Amino acid sequence: MSTTDERRAFDDWLHQTPEFANSIMSAWDVWQARAALSAPAGWIPVSERLPSEHVTCALRLRGDYITIGWASYWHGARTDFAQWNFPHDSDADVAHQITHWLALPAAAPSPQEQT
Repeated sequence: MSTTDERRAFDDWLHQTPEFANSIMSAWDVWQARAALSAPAGWIPVSERLPSEHVTCALRLRGDYITIGWASYWHGARTDFAQWNFPHDSDADVAHQITHWLALPAAAPSPQEQT
């Protein structure tokens, strides 16, 4: 049976069993709300765009792990992504798990700079 046929059969079953329909649709609403919350405001999906070169970012990985890193580009060309870089070499093996990034603000001035 094709996916389209499966979907049609499922929809038919769902409409014939209203006692399950409400629970299933409620589960779908919860699933959609979870998806909406998975990327808090300010976080940019890597599928949409990448940060400028050498901008230190918080990087969100699958599984809600967060690390720090920055992007580098071949020959400094913004359109030719090279790799993610990390302050700790042990993070390099998670580069393929990055889903979102958030540019960090500039560092606070040191006490010497404030006087």
